[in-house]
Order: sequence, then structure tokens, then C-alpha cells
Amino acid sequence: MSSRSVSPWLAVAGIFGGIVLVGAAAHQVSQNNWERRIRMAYAAAARGLGVDAPRLVFSDHVPNAQSDGAVVAINVSWARRVLSTHCRDDVCTDQVLVGVLAHELAHHAYQHARDLRDVVTTQWEMWTRHGFELDADRAAGAALARLELGANEFARVLTHLSRRASATHPLGRDRVEAIREGYHGWVWV
Repeated sequence: MSSRSVSPWLAVAGIFGGIVLVGAAAHQVSQNNWERRIRMAYAAAARGLGVDAPRLVFSDHVPNAQSDGAVVAINVSWARRVLSTHCRDDVCTDQVLVGVLAHELAHHAYQHARDLRDVVTTQWEMWTRHGFELDADRAAGAALARLELGANEFARVLTHLSRRASATHPLGRDRVEAIREGYHGWVWV
């Protein structure tokens, strides 16, 4: 087993090598294909935002995808589960992957992780986090527009994933509105 150290917020991501069983080998091939597809979407998201991308880490220790200010991490099992549940074609898969990764790259570029360290009160933290999420959603919409990928599938899937607001993420319909604002002319800075 090899491991890569990531920042304190992300823990350690492990990748198992070798082939033990035919089933495990098939899973590893599938995992490798997903990782390759995610890497391609990550490069596209960086192009769409016009940013230099930090290192991308595949980790089962993050619930979905996140940026901690040093790296962007994505849980491949989460991505596979979401995409197999909500997408029926490559158009949807590409939009969702690029949208999610552009969202995380925007958090990195805006240095949201650093800014959250200075937040003091719970209510203020929630408002700040929601504002950061909407900024990142707008940037993801702008990236999708620049790449001419469309944003409808990303918005549809995000609606399913964000049916309720939480302490860290606003309501899905607010996030979809932000994606559409970004797609239709919001200026990425």
C-alpha cells in the first residue's frame, strides 16, 4: 500500500496496488478509469477558470470533494455513486465532474479555507460559508460556460444533492441560481 500525505484537514489517502482476485482487478481497472476521467475533468475545470490547479488527491477520507487551501481532494467512490445514480450519458458526467471540480478550484483560488480560520461566531460562520459556496458555484457556472459544456445537468444533480440547507451549504435552489448567474455572464475574478 502506498500513501500520500495531504494537509491536516484531509488525512491520508491510500491506494492499494497489485492484483489479488479477478474481482479486485476489475475494480482496480474501473477505479483507474474513474481516476483518469476525473483528472481530465480537473484539467478542464482549471482551464475553464484560467487557474493553476493545485495537486489533486483521491481520498476515501473526504465525504465528497473539498479544497483545504493546499490540495483539492475527491472521493472517487462518491463520484462514481453520484454519477451512476444521476447521469445517463457522458454529457451529464462531464458537466457534473467539471462543475464539482471547478467549484473546489474556486474555493482554492479564493482562499476560502484560510478565510474560514478567522470566523468567530456560529451564525457568522454559516453566513460566511454559504456565501463562499455560492461564490464557488458562480465560478463553476462561469467555467462550464467558457468550456461550452452547458450547466443544466450540473444544476439538476446539485438540486438532488442539496435538497436542504446545512451549516456549510445553502439550499439547492440558491446554488442552482448561482450556477446560472455564473454561466450567464458573472465575471470570474
